[in-house]
Amino acid sequence: MTSSIDRLIADPLVEARTLAGAGKRVIGYVGADVPPELILAADAVPVRLRGIPGAPTPRADRYVEPTFSPESRSIAEQWLNGVYGALDAVVLPRTDDSAQRLYYYICELQRGGKCGGPRPLLYDLPRIERPTSHEHAIDSTRRLARELGTRESALPEAVRRVAERRTVLAEIHAARVADEPLTGSIGHRMFRAADQSWSSAFDLELRSALEGAERRPQSPRIVLIGSRPPDERLHAAVETAGANLIEEIGEAAEPWSHIAESAPTLESIAVRCYEASVRGRNLLRSAEEIRKRLYDLRAAAAIVWMIEEDTGIAWELPSLTRAVEQAGIPVLALARQQWDVTPETIEACVRFTRSLEKN
Repeated sequence: MTSSIDRLIADPLVEARTLAGAGKRVIGYVGADVPPELILAADAVPVRLRGIPGAPTPRADRYVEPTFSPESRSIAEQWLNGVYGALDAVVLPRTDDSAQRLYYYICELQRGGKCGGPRPLLYDLPRIERPTSHEHAIDSTRRLARELGTRESALPEAVRRVAERRTVLAEIHAARVADEPLTGSIGHRMFRAADQSWSSAFDLELRSALEGAERRPQSPRIVLIGSRPPDERLHAAVETAGANLIEEIGEAAEPWSHIAESAPTLESIAVRCYEASVRGRNLLRSAEEIRKRLYDLRAAAAIVWMIEEDTGIAWELPSLTRAVEQAGIPVLALARQQWDVTPETIEACVRFTRSLEKN
């Protein structure tokens, strides 16, 4: 029998379409910096929009720049093709440069009658640490709440629900980095599916899947640093060679690291989102933090993988590679990679992982 996890991975919008068909309001969002509490408190269901690796993007290519991230390009293609017709709105964060630009492109295309679909909304969360950044984050969160129709009286229940889901994600993360760790591809797959359904029943299914999932206690522990992979092909390559990819370290906020409920106010949600985003950005720019994370994870090796369009972190490749070397573990540096992972990259990961047995 196909599990909900399998269905949501195969078709990330399957539940969104079902709910919308039953008259429920569904709102999409892009990336990890948009607070789902605001959507839940607007009496709507959040669903994260996903790119499709390897899928052609002929319509998006007519409009968006070559420097767009592949995921944003894929989302643009789906938008132009009417895939998001069941959604009431889509929130795009300023913290993701491609997502921010996509907001303006979609607005202009809709004004010109070249694109339909949901309303694009910009979450103007600041990216840079300034004395005024907290105030700006709060103002932007209030503005987004007004645009979504968020009811402050509904925030306590929304905050509680998000904390429940984060607790499940924290349990999955803890299992991935445990002494007898969860198989990395399984854990990463659970994380991806979790953003596509907000039912309490799905929490139970995630916990049930976690309880019966394969563990790899004897496998070397590998950490992926840099760009976020679109699927589990890098994990599977490492597993094929006898190791386990236990964690991904990137710029995106890590939802499992914020289990405690925020105060049920727009101000506290704004501050949490801003600080989590800043932490994620700063992590890849701190050799000391990377070395500490590798030590805490008891990593046997690391793979630094950066896609060509990730220009914001491309300059960090040499310092990240040195940080891993200074941690005393082997490193495979893969720069200017394709988001749709190539066979050559998979083979490089397999060779590198197998070489660990000789060290």
